[in-house]
Amino acid sequence: MKTLILFLFALQILNSTYAANLTLFTDKSRATGEVRIYIQNTGEEEQIVLTKNLTFMGAENEITISPDRHVLVKEGGMITLKEDIAFYGAVSLKPGETTYVRRPVIDIKSGTIKYKIRKPWAKMHGVWSGTIVTTF
Repeated sequence: MKTLILFLFALQILNSTYAANLTLFTDKSRATGEVRIYIQNTGEEEQIVLTKNLTFMGAENEITISPDRHVLVKEGGMITLKEDIAFYGAVSLKPGETTYVRRPVIDIKSGTIKYKIRKPWAKMHGVWSGTIVTTF
């Protein structure tokens, strides 16, 4: 049991470290009041991130941004479909570079934004995976 707890703790640290190579932050347009979302590569390796046609799921003061997961239901199982990555505005960020998420739909005045790309989907599409969070 102790070994399992240590393993899970180490796994959590590794996941946090991996996600830490990107930073999520926001600002607000003075003219329109629109919340803008940015992703910066703060790591040492190039990362491919998604910047458009993402799904914005909201609950109270939290919004999660992710790509849709399209599946084929076949013979009682689900098959995740590989998609055209260009549809999601894939951007390759070198260390120190910053990009933005296109047309974010933010309908709360303040809260938390999570940018979340699940590992199996990311691996299939050759993009960064993890979760990064910011508050605004």
